[in-house]
Amino acid sequence: MFEKYYFFIHIPKTAGSSFRNMLYKQFPQDVIYPNLNDINANEGRYPHRKAVVETLEGARPVQFLMGHYPFFLGRKLPEPPDCIVFLRDPVERAISNLYHLQRHNPQFKNTSAQVMIESANWQINNVQVRYMGDWHFRPNKLFTAETEFGAQALIRAKENLDACAFVGFTEHFEASLAALQQKFNWNLGRVLKKNKSPKQRASISDELLQKLIELNQLDIELYNYAIKKYQSLITNH
Repeated sequence: MFEKYYFFIHIPKTAGSSFRNMLYKQFPQDVIYPNLNDINANEGRYPHRKAVVETLEGARPVQFLMGHYPFFLGRKLPEPPDCIVFLRDPVERAISNLYHLQRHNPQFKNTSAQVMIESANWQINNVQVRYMGDWHFRPNKLFTAETEFGAQALIRAKENLDACAFVGFTEHFEASLAALQQKFNWNLGRVLKKNKSPKQRASISDELLQKLIELNQLDIELYNYAIKKYQSLITNH
């Protein structure tokens, strides 16, 4: 039905909410899933992956899929999509995610950063590889290089990253947007910055910071791989 399909893989805490809201200026709501109505109907959250599959396999025409969904869901579109993803320094992303959970998830409202880090909550454990590596999130699994599924996920994450039409970096958000708009010939308007939380790395002790580094070794390797391969395209803008 459409000449081109797109999939924005919104990895949490990578400035994806800002980017998503800018995309609304480029594409009409009726070709986006989930669009604003879908998100509002789901109490402000992206619909569950099962609802995504049902929608994409149904009669509703979707040109642009976007959300907290792993790479493989893009294959549910009628044609292979141009995939777009933003990556972020893994430790900074994990810290931001940790405090987001404390602020917005009642389950963690009274849980200290120390407890969350020491319990290796899955949302601060190699999340970028989880999204890009074609594995289900497996929230009860610890992703490390020493486990078979962790090592395989990193390999697949690099392959899937190579298959993306665009890889941006949160740390170079404006330059990334400039490169993306040039590549796709889009006009996304002024840069929006939503859900921007204060920097809180200083409140993490050196001991816990080292634990976060250990918990995100796969993400660190993926991020360094992406930086080496793609950052020159961004920083030239």
